[in-house]
Amino acid sequence: NPFYVAGNSYSGLVIPAIVQEISNGNYICCEPQINLQGYVLGNPVTDGDLDGNSRIPFAHGKALISNELYVSMKRSCGGIYFSVFPLNTECLKLVQEFKKCVFKINEELVLGSNCDPTSPNCFTYRHSLSEYWANNESVRRALKVAKGTRGKWKRCDYSVRCTQDIKSSIPYHM
Repeated sequence: NPFYVAGNSYSGLVIPAIVQEISNGNYICCEPQINLQGYVLGNPVTDGDLDGNSRIPFAHGKALISNELYVSMKRSCGGIYFSVFPLNTECLKLVQEFKKCVFKINEELVLGSNCDPTSPNCFTYRHSLSEYWANNESVRRALKVAKGTRGKWKRCDYSVRCTQDIKSSIPYHM
């Protein structure tokens, strides 16, 4: 059967590495081989610096910031907007101005409204529904989650300690 790997958002860092491992495994050993056909990424994180720095031209292209601010930032920051050299005070000042312009904008859905996530009319309301579903006792039983092994499921649990080994997935796309 054809095999595709898909993911979105943060998985844009790990899916390309996983696909590379599958491909390498197919090359060096293992029968039957996985019939890897490709991978699909939706709105992926690819590289923290590159993704962060692309926000300014994106915001300008969507008319979220003025031409004047965009040109000033390009001139002062040289395309580096989120790891700014501390002595580049002009760029730091412009980055603050940029943040003031976009602080009410939902970064995940820039053309949508920045709404109350607990409101059913809000695009991100589905996130709270997923938590409600995953923590429902009958769902946990159906998924065979052993009692006492897991606490409440959270969509994005930032308390999980991990090591970030892949800083950029761009080399995997080459």
